[in-house]
Amino acid sequence: MSAPVQRPDAPSEPLSTTNADEFIEGLKKIPFFMTQLEDEPDSEGATQIEALKALAYEGEPHEIALNFKNHGNDCYRAKKYKDAVEYYTKALAVKCGVAEIDAACYNNRAACNLELKNYRRCINDCKQALMLDGSNVKALYRSAKAYKAIDSLDEARDCLVYGLTIDSENGPLKSLLKEVELRAADLKKLEEMRRAKEEHKLAKQRALNLAVESRGWSFMATDSPRDHSEMLEIKLDEETNHLSTLLIPVIILYPLERESDIIQSQPEDVDLLETVSLALQEAPPWFSKSPNHPADYALSNLSFYLQTSAGGLAKVGRKATLAKALDMKEPRLPLIDSALRIYVVPKNRANEFLGSWDKAYTLSQMRETKFQA
Repeated sequence: MSAPVQRPDAPSEPLSTTNADEFIEGLKKIPFFMTQLEDEPDSEGATQIEALKALAYEGEPHEIALNFKNHGNDCYRAKKYKDAVEYYTKALAVKCGVAEIDAACYNNRAACNLELKNYRRCINDCKQALMLDGSNVKALYRSAKAYKAIDSLDEARDCLVYGLTIDSENGPLKSLLKEVELRAADLKKLEEMRRAKEEHKLAKQRALNLAVESRGWSFMATDSPRDHSEMLEIKLDEETNHLSTLLIPVIILYPLERESDIIQSQPEDVDLLETVSLALQEAPPWFSKSPNHPADYALSNLSFYLQTSAGGLAKVGRKATLAKALDMKEPRLPLIDSALRIYVVPKNRANEFLGSWDKAYTLSQMRETKFQA
């Protein structure tokens, strides 16, 4: 079926001198070569046996098997791999008793299954061929190709190293062994990168948890967090340094106008006035709804309120930093859904806002929770 193998220079590393019997025994311990596979019924061939019995072919069983094998070879050369598999399967179903013919059919069917990416079947066919001929280099090569395709690189290398003990100058075996070793090196690098990434992630989580825990802040969660809550995360300015500044998401609400702004990361040492001025540095579109808005929402005319853990409101000084507000012990001012909520209200309309606040309802919408990075 295939061209003779080339024989370049011998490998530089010493090879194992494992004999054929020992190697076959070793194969039985490899997952795809487990011994129980030996007794698996040949599902492709089983359906053909009865039909073969009815064929009025003249000749000995080995002649019938050889005829099927030759048809399979023709199909393989024409790249009709599925048809070739059927012919090799029929040849094996004859059970002609000639090891050379059966080994060739298993080996050739393995080649077809390799082309069809049926790697388990390829490996099992190679195993059967090696059971009949322990020095079958083609079977070792194809099983190694299949193992490499599924990244079972240790098994692929075992097959190739053993093959080179049989034919130390076999070019395809040596070439494939280099590919396997390169792939193994690539996978090792990828695994090292994955582990480094995972370790960095864990280091970030540990540092953030430690930073938040050390501050003793309160956290509340709502049953229906705002649509943007998934984007809001507390972070450290230096990701793995728990002593660095915490960056806090801030939701600025204008309850009398039913409007809001979001600041995704605000340093904890910035005060409330600077935080709100950042949102109002340009007149928002909703200012156009009323001629009074520009004056009402002038920074000098604003009061800031934060929710308490009891569902109420606390007026907080304009120069209080985010951290100072969250550090308060009485009343407790929690982060809600991982964000600090600041209610911005014009001083001349404070009574309107406070009169509309429903403490009991607000409390019913929140529950205490713990921070977890």
